[in-house]
Amino acid sequence: MRVAVIGAAGIQGMSTLVYLLEQEDVSQIVAIDVLGKALRQRIDRIKDKRVQFQVIDIKDYRRLLGALKEPDIDIMVNNAAVPGYYEHMIRAALECNANYFDLGGPQEIPAQLALSGKFKKRGLTGILDMGSAPGMSNIMAAYCINKLDTAETVDFKWAGGVDIVSDEEHSVPLYWGYNFKGIMGLFSGPTLVYENGKLLEREPRALSEKYTFKDPIGTIDIHGLTHGEPRMLSMSFPDIKRITFKLGYRPEFETKVRFLRDLGFGNQAAIDVKGQKIVPWDVLETLLSKLPPETKKVPDFRGEGHCFVRGYKDGRKMEYHIMFRESEELLNKYKKKGCHGLFRAGVFIAIAAVMAGRGQVKAKGVFHPEIAVPADLYLAEVAKAGFEVEIEKKVVL
Repeated sequence: MRVAVIGAAGIQGMSTLVYLLEQEDVSQIVAIDVLGKALRQRIDRIKDKRVQFQVIDIKDYRRLLGALKEPDIDIMVNNAAVPGYYEHMIRAALECNANYFDLGGPQEIPAQLALSGKFKKRGLTGILDMGSAPGMSNIMAAYCINKLDTAETVDFKWAGGVDIVSDEEHSVPLYWGYNFKGIMGLFSGPTLVYENGKLLEREPRALSEKYTFKDPIGTIDIHGLTHGEPRMLSMSFPDIKRITFKLGYRPEFETKVRFLRDLGFGNQAAIDVKGQKIVPWDVLETLLSKLPPETKKVPDFRGEGHCFVRGYKDGRKMEYHIMFRESEELLNKYKKKGCHGLFRAGVFIAIAAVMAGRGQVKAKGVFHPEIAVPADLYLAEVAKAGFEVEIEKKVVL
């Protein structure tokens, strides 16, 4: 199969490349990014003849199509976090007769789903929000729901990139495991909860509780946030009574992000500063880009996800629980290949893309992951890739 990886210079793009190159049936990869220097460094590090790179701004539609059509790609994996251009990218995949996968642009999902008929007509598959959460989380829920006769509640408890190195061991004042703009949005937006047929909005970071993850993360506070699972899963499984998603970080990181949020640094609208219009987020982004190099200990980000689904099977109340996390072997392998931070979303999207290339994703059209990706097969591939996956079934008395 021939695959185009968009946003290949980023953390998720690099982990997608690493996974794809481990698959013998991936014959060619076109790696595309606007960051030419970073992209060249990635490709030089990989040193695989199957990879060619193109320095392209995806907003340039004609150049993008030219790069995709010449190798006649089968699959587009869109890891580029460029708001306003997700519909643009799925249309490019459609024009190239390629299956399409992305990590999600919530505001554009309705327009992308509207293309489902055209994808189906051409025998193509499009999967939206196919990262870690949403993405892997949705498939975990679908696995559990499909094991029950009736599912009533779905609850996620997530560690979203916990740096297990203490602040005292760092010289740099702030580290983040993935897109910091996205993190600020999660802290600023309302907590989404689905209850009894209604999608509700509560205050940011509501529904707090303590949850104990496996070592080395341990016990941390988790909170509700603006996450797509309650919205997506309630559309796919409308009979479920409650869907929640709670996520936690280290307390020190939580405090720092809340402080920046409360000062207004997440705001995208310009404010007047001594007669000049300044966007607060632009100031913060610039300051973060100028942080000095680490002189003490680099961060070590860990993640772990849990999905609990309760319902009934053969008249008995049951609970299914799935846990996943990166194994030490997987972490070490990807770090050696240049994947730092919370890289797992790039692997999860690549797994789904390869399954589609192998004909294991049968559904044709544009979908959320839980509708189209076979959960049993997908979780088996996740475990094969080096993640720890545990599935537990309980009878609830």
